[in-house]
Amino acid sequence: MTIKKNLDIIVYEKIKDSLINGEYLPGVKISLDELAEKYGVSRTPVIQATKLLANERILDVKCNGSISVPQYNDKQIRDICTARMLVERFAVMEICDRKDREAVQILKESALLAADYYQQGDYLMFCKEDLHFHKAMVSMTENECLCDIFKSIQGRLLVAMKIALCPQPRLIKSSSNEHLELCERLGKFDKAGAVSLIERHIFSLRGKILELA
Repeated sequence: MTIKKNLDIIVYEKIKDSLINGEYLPGVKISLDELAEKYGVSRTPVIQATKLLANERILDVKCNGSISVPQYNDKQIRDICTARMLVERFAVMEICDRKDREAVQILKESALLAADYYQQGDYLMFCKEDLHFHKAMVSMTENECLCDIFKSIQGRLLVAMKIALCPQPRLIKSSSNEHLELCERLGKFDKAGAVSLIERHIFSLRGKILELA
């Protein structure tokens, strides 16, 4: 049972990495058989992995079993980014209100690691650490309901974010620098400054996604 469960997670991570790397674009249909052949596994772990991805809104799985990468219109992208902004704004306010130095240190370590990946030119690992940074920030609210909501927000944004960042090294650098700057403001428990920066960070990415969509 443990081996099977681990295999499901391994395939889940591999598919997610493929999406971040742009191997599957929005609107593209994905074949279970092709995935099974690609990763050298049976259909069962692929089916379980795609269910996990669908739960996070990273993939669309229809009742007839067809699988595709979600494709969002401009309004949906704006809605996703607005929801993300509301959750993350609350998260940084909580960190400042609690004067949570441990949270700031964890985020700083993540931001520095992402900066290292950027310097190494490792786009995949940068994006994964970027996702981890924001997920960790929200988890520090210790609000399980909010964390569940954010998981689906981040899942929806994953493919769209890839389209915006992949051809834009300057945007990746800017994102990395803003993470570090956010950690500085959080370290001073500068609530207004942190909120302002997180709004700018999210809406800047939204603008780029809409421009390229």
